[in-house]
Amino acid sequence: YVNLARQTFQYFEAEKEIMSFRAINGRLDRPTPLLIDVSRQVVLNPTWTVPRSIFVKDKLPLIRENPGYIAGLNAKLMSDINGAEVDPYSVDWSQAASKLPYTLVQSPGPWNALGRIKFPLTNDFAIYLHDTNDRGLFVESNRLRSSGCVRLQKPFDVGAKLLQGSGYTVESLMNATELAPVQATKPTNISLKRNVPVYLAYRTVMTLGDKIVSSN
Repeated sequence: YVNLARQTFQYFEAEKEIMSFRAINGRLDRPTPLLIDVSRQVVLNPTWTVPRSIFVKDKLPLIRENPGYIAGLNAKLMSDINGAEVDPYSVDWSQAASKLPYTLVQSPGPWNALGRIKFPLTNDFAIYLHDTNDRGLFVESNRLRSSGCVRLQKPFDVGAKLLQGSGYTVESLMNATELAPVQATKPTNISLKRNVPVYLAYRTVMTLGDKIVSSN
């Protein structure tokens, strides 16, 4: 359960809260939508396929200044027409965005915007839960920092809980990702034994027993 108003994440099991920590969600100009969804898998060492809106609004101006920006992201420029990798220096970036049929795909690693672990969802908005390569942001009181997806303060704890019974622990998940840089060069998809419901809601006041906690 992600409370978008309080920027928090809660995990419930048998109607009991067993995990709670901070989250980062969408900026005011790019809010995270309200959703009821399901999580079906965990992805270790994910790639990040840059959404078209972010590519056009955020990345394209920087690429036009310097096509080498793509290499600096540890990303590849892929053709939307044939799926082949394209040399950024071979593209006429002065063209309108509508005439640039390309997608950026950032490789796994410590630089990846999704961090080391991702929890895909099934919605049509490309919204999901994930780690981050900038974990220092969780200390901020205002955590409306993303372009819509939800970043989790303790993603490996969530991964271990979702995969309980499969032999995975927080330690083994970390050993397969950020503590194993040589092996952690390709994504690994792990299917869950059952779908887990995920709620993204906006609640400014919540009751906890006989206590009331505001979003402030």
